[in-house]
Amino acid sequence: SMTTGSELVLELAEAQLVNVNINGSLLVSCDNVMGNIEAKAGEGEGKGLVFDTSQCGRVRMRHVRVENAGVNHEETVMESGDCWKHRPSRVESCRIVLHGNAEFEARRCTLSGNLSFEVPAGNKMFVTADADGKLVRTLEPLSAGGKASWGWEYQLCRDGRLRLRLRLWPGAIRRASNAVRSAVGGVAGRIATAGNGKGAQQQAS
Repeated sequence: SMTTGSELVLELAEAQLVNVNINGSLLVSCDNVMGNIEAKAGEGEGKGLVFDTSQCGRVRMRHVRVENAGVNHEETVMESGDCWKHRPSRVESCRIVLHGNAEFEARRCTLSGNLSFEVPAGNKMFVTADADGKLVRTLEPLSAGGKASWGWEYQLCRDGRLRLRLRLWPGAIRRASNAVRSAVGGVAGRIATAGNGKGAQQQAS
């Protein structure tokens, strides 16, 4: 759910959001929206492209609250094109940046204030809360070859409906001994002050 004036930006193809409540701005972007893109041999530029969706960025958020000051609607002017050009003035936001085939997963926690999570390619970041409600992150490498830990399977039914099924591949995560665990402000990934972004925007009215 989204409160009035909140903002949700999803610049990726693979996402699962379950019981996510947004009061402010949540911005998710990735380098590889459709995975690696390669041209078939013998095809001209821009023709015969092959999309490898197994290498795209992914995000899963379940039972998560996002709380921040979000968009400054007083300084965001509709007539100047701030909205349709995706240039809103923001006071605070929660920003998630995925590089390459990186994955981000948050579960049963509150993402409060001005936050930015950046996940390097070939890794998955888990975010949850400890007994005191403080955010705890775990950064772990994906399996050899960077296999995704989950994905959507699509099936076209005879009646024309599209059936989706979430598949999990537990073996795709290497439980490395050097996996980094830290509270917000640590060194597993990077948390920084969030700024303005670019991309498609959805606002609750």
